[in-house]
Amino acid sequence: MENVAKIVFASFLALPLVEKGLSMFKKLFKEWALIWKNYYKPPQSQTQILHAIEERATKIPSFQKIVPNIIHFLFYDVDVLSEKLILDWYDNLPEDSPLKEPVRPVIEWLREASDDEDSDEEN
Repeated sequence: MENVAKIVFASFLALPLVEKGLSMFKKLFKEWALIWKNYYKPPQSQTQILHAIEERATKIPSFQKIVPNIIHFLFYDVDVLSEKLILDWYDNLPEDSPLKEPVRPVIEWLREASDDEDSDEEN
């Protein structure tokens, strides 16, 4: 089942309209919202989204520059990925992964937001 989730999302990323850039990715993703919200509820399926993104970025280096925006969109705008899941995925990326550096600002933002929430809860 996990591989199916990855293959479905990888196929979505390979669609010609999606390849036109971030705005088309967002538009098409929102049009298919029911699929993503229902099919990608389990954390294992969400992890497969990140693995599909990782594979695509490895195969197509130009895709790497929009990966941070995609991850931010999937977390913040459409609530498909959880914060913990993104952080765990990032922490498990190999040090030589081409995504480590481009995704770092999103990860720092998530960690800062998490730290702020922890501080608020203590007060």
